[in-house]
Amino acid sequence: FIVPAALQILIENAIKHNIVSRQRPLHIDIHINGNDTIVVCNNLQPKQTIEKSTGIGLQNIIKRYNMVSNREVLISQESNYFKVTLPLISIN
Repeated sequence: FIVPAALQILIENAIKHNIVSRQRPLHIDIHINGNDTIVVCNNLQPKQTIEKSTGIGLQNIIKRYNMVSNREVLISQESNYFKVTLPLISIN
């Protein structure tokens, strides 16, 4: 009940932008909220050499949701985590 490939894009973004090692594991939490949303949240540990980001992945998800739903994709970042909340799409 989410747009195709949304979870894949969010997980790929988390891996692309963060350090992933045995000493500093990347934790990605995916869960469904009671308000008909799915949340993808990861801890922030930015890579030292920053890859240039075009933001196309997140823009793509937002555009897809605009086509199929009137509910908004929520993106938030704090000092220690990055979180994206995707609305579940109801099929009538």
